[in-house]
Amino acid sequence: MFIWPDCIPCILNMSLKNARFVMKEENQVRRFMNEILAWRSLRGEGWHVRSPEIVRDVWIKLQEFSGGCHPCCTFHKVPLGTLIVYYF
Repeated sequence: MFIWPDCIPCILNMSLKNARFVMKEENQVRRFMNEILAWRSLRGEGWHVRSPEIVRDVWIKLQEFSGGCHPCCTFHKVPLGTLIVYYF
């Protein structure tokens, strides 16, 4: 199923939350968000892509911005209770 307009805000929200969780500096988060906001699919100009493909590309870009470490490796350094509060 190709991306719907409803997918874009959710993907952007997920991207911002994960970027803030992984990156220490707000300037780095802003650069990351500016870069993914330039993508046609997240501006509502490219409807020929599937949502999981965009999420995959976001995670790859997040990995590049976080210094090569997979973003989930940061989660293992934080107590589970913190993650639950963070996401809910």
